[in-house]
Amino acid sequence: MHTYIHTQNDIRESTERLTAIDKRYPGLFLRCHESYLVNPDRVTEITRFHLTLINGTTLPIPEKKYTAVKKRLSEMLAKEK
Repeated sequence: MHTYIHTQNDIRESTERLTAIDKRYPGLFLRCHESYLVNPDRVTEITRFHLTLINGTTLPIPEKKYTAVKKRLSEMLAKEK
């Protein structure tokens, strides 16, 4: 099992699970899907079942988690202001 970490400059590979990364950096990432953690600062748009990042990448949001993900994103962005 490998985790790919996309940064502004490159892609790094890790054997650490997403859950461990999320626990190591609490409140830093948004879990929009079981397979993805994202930096909320990089989100440009959230629509029903999809999240778009500043580089144009679209990530899925499970139907049943859309409302919770949208609420959490709003909370995280509000904290930064």
